[in-house]
Amino acid sequence: MKPRRPTSARTARMVALAGLLCGLAPTSRAADATSLAAELARLRAEVETLSGSIQTELDERRMRLRGLQAQRTELDLELQRESMRLTQVKQRIEAQRVAVAQAKAAREAVGPAIGRALTTVRQAVATGLPYRVAEREAELTTLQERLDEGLLTPGAVLARLWERVEDELRLARTSGLDRQVLAVDGTESLADVIHVGMVMLYFRLADGRFGRVVREGLGWRNEVLGGERERAELAVLFDAFDKRIRSGWFELPSALPASAGGAR
Repeated sequence: MKPRRPTSARTARMVALAGLLCGLAPTSRAADATSLAAELARLRAEVETLSGSIQTELDERRMRLRGLQAQRTELDLELQRESMRLTQVKQRIEAQRVAVAQAKAAREAVGPAIGRALTTVRQAVATGLPYRVAEREAELTTLQERLDEGLLTPGAVLARLWERVEDELRLARTSGLDRQVLAVDGTESLADVIHVGMVMLYFRLADGRFGRVVREGLGWRNEVLGGERERAELAVLFDAFDKRIRSGWFELPSALPASAGGAR
């Protein structure tokens, strides 16, 4: 059976479609190439952007790394300085430890001798003329306590003890007017007193009576003087000291023990 030959209209349509396809093929390839070029350009731009971002990140990381390295260097230097300070502190502590050991050895060696000297001076004050004995003894007692407790070095105690001895020597070579509480006839009274060196002590009571302090055995006795002459002599003495007259000739009733020339 022979195939049927197409009609002229169908043939014309097929020819037209073939021509259309032939005409459209080059146009489609050109569009694809343009699209690929655009995509390639976009990808290239994106790569360049990413590359720039990566470079910026790398630069920032390098800067942070340099900053951290600088901080580490500074910390290393600070560590070295602190190490040097620690070494110096240890050296000072060791020097202090040696000084403390030496001071302890000195205290153990010299302390007993200074303690004996303090005891001697305190005994002299306690048994001597009863002029401000409590105050003078208190200073010496404080020195003894600080020596025993280690609050003062033996050298410091010795220096202060010498100051107290100089005060005692000054009292022994001077005379002065003062006030202190005295027990007279069983009654304590605030009296004006004049010490003549550390040998004699005279007093004047508020009621106008005069007296002297005399040795009695191992202690002292406050004696009121009733003789007119003795009272007159002491009145002249106290009047002169009231007027701050410290030099001159004064006749005084003796306040020495009988074995030393006795009081009259």
